[in-house]
Amino acid sequence: PGDLRPPPGSERRSYRNVAGRLLFHAADRPDSIAVREPARRRGTTGYVDTSCRELCRSVQTYVRGLDRLGVRRGMRVALMVPPSRELIRLVYA
Repeated sequence: PGDLRPPPGSERRSYRNVAGRLLFHAADRPDSIAVREPARRRGTTGYVDTSCRELCRSVQTYVRGLDRLGVRRGMRVALMVPPSRELIRLVYA
């Protein structure tokens, strides 16, 4: 946990899903913007940015939580979550 590097010997082409691409972006450009969300505070305008590093780390937290709940790689699950930052993290997880 916390290691943002892709597995040794892997190449960009070997990742065929968005989660794999996130690992590469987190390693190659950790401070670049991964998600830009509208600010949701009353009276506030603008956006809240999440870097590739921050997104990857929060996704890893979700992965560990899903693992504790018994959700394993390859399992199909339904996500009953409104459009939100949590949905983005769950999709990557």
